[in-house]
Amino acid sequence: MEKMADTGNIHALPSAEFDNYSFIHPVFNYRDRRVRALVWAIKYKRNNKLAEVAGEILYEHILGQLEDYSLFDNQKKFILSPVPISKKKMQEKGFNQAELLCEKIVENDTGNLFDHIRCFRKNKKHGTPNHTQKR
Repeated sequence: MEKMADTGNIHALPSAEFDNYSFIHPVFNYRDRRVRALVWAIKYKRNNKLAEVAGEILYEHILGQLEDYSLFDNQKKFILSPVPISKKKMQEKGFNQAELLCEKIVENDTGNLFDHIRCFRKNKKHGTPNHTQKR
């Protein structure tokens, strides 16, 4: 994967097939073994080099999706909010891959289009009823 990143061939990874849902915009086809290897290297090995390249690609893709919005209001900012992980996973891995990718996307944001919000768990875990709900 790193060789592909060095040579710029990572952009040649197969594109994802689009669903009928207008709110889902996949970038790569996860069925391709190279795409799975890219995700694995970022998610489990914290490969910063690949995260930087993925952040650049994701930024370009998101920018294309938001082009219409930013044309009409160049003062508008969009929020990138990574999916939080549990405290246990954070202790095991030492980082949140979604937060890492958000940081890399923001690093590519020369037009200051995005605000990045870090993950903070302030609410109770879902699926665990509190005392009054148990009654």
